[in-house]
Amino acid sequence: MTETPNETPDLSPASLAFQILVAGTLIFLVALFWVTDVPHTNTDEAQAAAAASRIVIGIRILGCYLAFVSVCLGHRVLGRRTRGRFEEQE
Repeated sequence: MTETPNETPDLSPASLAFQILVAGTLIFLVALFWVTDVPHTNTDEAQAAAAASRIVIGIRILGCYLAFVSVCLGHRVLGRRTRGRFEEQE
């Protein structure tokens, strides 16, 4: 009988970086929709004020997400350069 090899998940740095990026994106989307949900009010002025503050919060969350993505991509690029230098020295 032949045995099937155990399939282990790919835990390479590229795969891990992608998984972190996907998890961060999902958290960002949930936070964005949860925070920017405008409550129902009786007057147009109150609704406009609530919407304006939610838009500002949404922009701040977007800025945090862009910083997260740039850190993930920067870490990945710097990791490649460092690995390349170590391989050249050996």
